[in-house]
Amino acid sequence: MSMFEYESRDNVIGNYAADIFVASKISNISDIERMLQKERDKKIEFDVYRNDGTIFQVEISASSVKGRGMEVGMILSFNDITERKKIERENRRLSLMIINSQELERQSVAKDLHDGVGQTILAAKLNFLAYQNDNMKHKERFIAGLKFIDNASSELREIYEDLYPSLLSDMGLESTIRWYSKNSLEINKIKTVMKIQLEEQIPHNLEVDLYRIIKELFSNIIKHSGANFVKFSLFGKSGQINLSISDNGCGFNTLNQDTPKQGFGLNNIRQRVESHGGSFAVISSKGSGTSIKIIIRVEQQ
Repeated sequence: MSMFEYESRDNVIGNYAADIFVASKISNISDIERMLQKERDKKIEFDVYRNDGTIFQVEISASSVKGRGMEVGMILSFNDITERKKIERENRRLSLMIINSQELERQSVAKDLHDGVGQTILAAKLNFLAYQNDNMKHKERFIAGLKFIDNASSELREIYEDLYPSLLSDMGLESTIRWYSKNSLEINKIKTVMKIQLEEQIPHNLEVDLYRIIKELFSNIIKHSGANFVKFSLFGKSGQINLSISDNGCGFNTLNQDTPKQGFGLNNIRQRVESHGGSFAVISSKGSGTSIKIIIRVEQQ
């Protein structure tokens, strides 16, 4: 009786059993019996009423009652499946989110390949065709075609690095960061002072997100700051990651809604940090550079 929230058996006696079922096609208990007889050894799900009129879901199974060698009735067993159904709905919702996310990722990769690599390769092909038709008149086209091939190779590398940073598995996080700093900041004549000390193992998903965050921060400095000096530190100990980066660039007004925050990719970084339960702070003003501090607690595996 507790499942249906009746106080005692006395509250149930005299009621029609079929009245607890929400389905309009069930007018009496015989309807239930017929449905269960057709589905022997199976469980059937129904919507039913509680004593207060609220609706919940149950799973019903039946067993026969025999007398004098013949079936004289049925015993129905009810199992509340409200929580199970809630979990199933949540699983379907999450599965749909994953499918949609995968589709968006595919569309993004397809767009990058078509608009970037595809067009670069086409330009290379046109230059090689011109050279093939008249290699004396268009001898410079061969060099141009090679340059386009180099560009296509770089664009492909950027795409697959975005999909999965293979450098992480090959070199580890610290070496990958130092390599990326050398080949992004320093190659753009931005002097960089780096301090990295990771005393504990970092979960793989957090390691990948840290790499993407740092890559985005370096990219923002190169594209927007005009800086020529960067100070970077990454420390991991006692179950906590502390990341800070500062530059001597042009800075921006963090209170001004018209500043190019979106262009800086700060919202994407913030979302990654917050997905790990971390904190994210930006200190910047016009002409005074930018400092970013990130703190993330590492969940023990």
